[in-house]
Amino acid sequence: MTDSIDHYLSWVDGSNQLRSELLSPINGQLVIGRSPLSDIELINAGISRKHMKISWDKQHLVITDLNSSFGTWVDNEKLAPNQSKTIYNDTEIRLGNLSLWYEMHSADSTDKTMQTCFFNSDEAPEIELSVEINTFRTNLQQQLQNHFGLQSLPSALMKDIDKNLLNLNAEQHSVLKEQQTLHSISYMLNRSLTTEELTETALNLVSKVLNAERGFILLASTNTIVDSAFELISSRNFSTSDQQQEHQLIHEHCKELIANCRQQNKILIVGDAMLNNPQAGIGKIHQSNSRSIIVIPLQQDNQVIGIIYLDNQSQAHCFEPKQLPFLKTFASHTSIALHNAQLYKRATTDDLTELYTRSYIDKCLEQELQRAQAQQIPFTVLMLDLDHFKQVNDRFGHICGDLALQTFAKIIKSQLRDCDRACRFGGEEFLVVLPGTDLHRAKLCAERIRQAAEQALIKKDEEIITITVSIGISNYKTAHGQQAILLLEEADQALYLAKEQGRNKVIVYS
Repeated sequence: MTDSIDHYLSWVDGSNQLRSELLSPINGQLVIGRSPLSDIELINAGISRKHMKISWDKQHLVITDLNSSFGTWVDNEKLAPNQSKTIYNDTEIRLGNLSLWYEMHSADSTDKTMQTCFFNSDEAPEIELSVEINTFRTNLQQQLQNHFGLQSLPSALMKDIDKNLLNLNAEQHSVLKEQQTLHSISYMLNRSLTTEELTETALNLVSKVLNAERGFILLASTNTIVDSAFELISSRNFSTSDQQQEHQLIHEHCKELIANCRQQNKILIVGDAMLNNPQAGIGKIHQSNSRSIIVIPLQQDNQVIGIIYLDNQSQAHCFEPKQLPFLKTFASHTSIALHNAQLYKRATTDDLTELYTRSYIDKCLEQELQRAQAQQIPFTVLMLDLDHFKQVNDRFGHICGDLALQTFAKIIKSQLRDCDRACRFGGEEFLVVLPGTDLHRAKLCAERIRQAAEQALIKKDEEIITITVSIGISNYKTAHGQQAILLLEEADQALYLAKEQGRNKVIVYS
């Protein structure tokens, strides 16, 4: 490995924060995995305790899969167990379901991974002329000497030429820096499969690039017929002790400026809010403790579908017009990624309950079976069925039946962890997958769902609808192998027994 090049491995962690690790050789190699004893620890369910090894071959980096459970991919090509592969700059690496990328940067350059494009470091290095510009300089000097018949050009003329060429070279370097940053941002945005994850990632990244202290993202509401309604999706450093107060603060914050940005469909910048006249069409910004403000529209089909708000409370003129080309491209990448996330959600989510679809949960079951078999990790499934649901439809109508299904889906989600998965299995039947969960904890979870359903009062007009649920539980055993159908049949038998014993019960398969 050359001394003049730094090697970085970057990813987005479970909190949607950008992480970058400088890869320094330790005994010639690094081990990456879920174990705290790994050189780089990655907390992710799809990563083995010792998943991948990094080593160096002269100036290049080599990765080796360490017989991981869910595999190692390099640019969408899966490595065989213990297979090695040389990787190069801007290579995508996937460990299980976690995406990382590898980048190389000059060790004495300010161009570190995701470093801001627009703010120089304290020690700005002198930028040398690129090979192409230096060749142009030599040819220009020779042509001028030949044209004027001189042995050498006046020193003042050469200094002026060099000054202009250095400025040109610096501009090219800055543009390249912006392009590299946009490339990394685009990569990270397009690996996000949910709207919440994507917006949090986008907000953190653009805040880092622009040196913004606070920010939030509003998106057009999909749950209301009011065209002007925007929903708060992500926020950064607007925290208060009460989440409801935080939402109210954000919705009132620079309301007029945000409305103008949406109406004009263009980026709006306030250089110093303390100097702005509150009657100038930007609202009472001077009362919000903000100095520099920028508001960026997100659009699809020429319609504004979202707003990114950023500010800096301590520095005036933090955002400048020279950033506009970068931000327009960033907004375009973010809008495309949002569209892709929405398409993915439609493909994997039940429209009525907003739980996962049967096809999606089938893939989850396959993955959990592989993990349980390879790593001896327990996991459990719950099969749930609403009791006498046909009577709800017959008595109150299908609209009330749909409301009952939606309410029960919310009850399920309220009792699950982030790593758990729930789907609408069909009709009024649901399935929950609980990774890393034994029978005792699975039964506690099922009881919480059953009790919450029993206590729920669903109001529709003058009617009050009550529901109960029967639940069957089955946990993974070695005898199941990789046949998910065996696990589901056991859960279904337990569910059938719960129905036979009077419903509104939780039964564990035995």
